[in-house]
Amino acid sequence: MLNWHSDREISSPISLPRGGPSSMVTNTGAPVVSGLTVPGSTLTTTTGSWDWAGSVAKVFEIRWKLDGTILAGQGATTTVANIAGEYRSEIRVKGDDDIWTGWVVSNAHTVAASGTTDLLDMAGAAITDMAGATITDMAA
Repeated sequence: MLNWHSDREISSPISLPRGGPSSMVTNTGAPVVSGLTVPGSTLTTTTGSWDWAGSVAKVFEIRWKLDGTILAGQGATTTVANIAGEYRSEIRVKGDDDIWTGWVVSNAHTVAASGTTDLLDMAGAAITDMAGATITDMAA
């Protein structure tokens, strides 16, 4: 155990060496995934909110997960949900200090196995080509 004592006041900030997560950039809001809940839908993620602490360099890395498994080759803000399951995006960033933050995880977005979708999850969707369509089973 290290014991240290001094009667001197410290009048200036102490600068500690950097290491671990980025000391310049902090996350202030998680990313959000949105899109329809049917297979074949395009899902979109925000990059979340970040406090850049004056950093000029702003580098993002994005990855997508399906049921907890990283999807290979998915580094964009969109992905196509070809398989039913729980999708999440994960974002990390680095600033001028060139140190990556930890991964910040989005909300879960579940894509159903059937061709149905929750009407509450259809904000901004356009319904077209409904000639001859029948809506049934509207019981709550």
